[in-house]
Amino acid sequence: MLLLFGGIMEWGWAMRTETATISAAREGARTGAGTDQDDDPETSAELRAAVMLDDAGLDSSTATITATQTGADPDGVITVDVSLPHPALVPLIPSLTTLTANATMRMQDQP
Repeated sequence: MLLLFGGIMEWGWAMRTETATISAAREGARTGAGTDQDDDPETSAELRAAVMLDDAGLDSSTATITATQTGADPDGVITVDVSLPHPALVPLIPSLTTLTANATMRMQDQP
């Protein structure tokens, strides 16, 4: 019974962590897409994704966050990739090793 309960807890923890990872990638891309070219959208996107992970109670220092801007106006896009080692909640239950998420958004027209 304890093993079943531990498995349910681990599954819930993995889903929560995966949702936070996806949200961080999306929010990073959203922030980068709205940042002016002169203000370095890639850095803005990476910082925002890290803040989102920290706000979710995860350690952003263990995550790999990469933002890449491609294309030129008006067809430029920014892609944010987030890779986070999944911390096991229950040590005896096998867990996912790494959670990954990415989001791509079109750069907004800047005045």
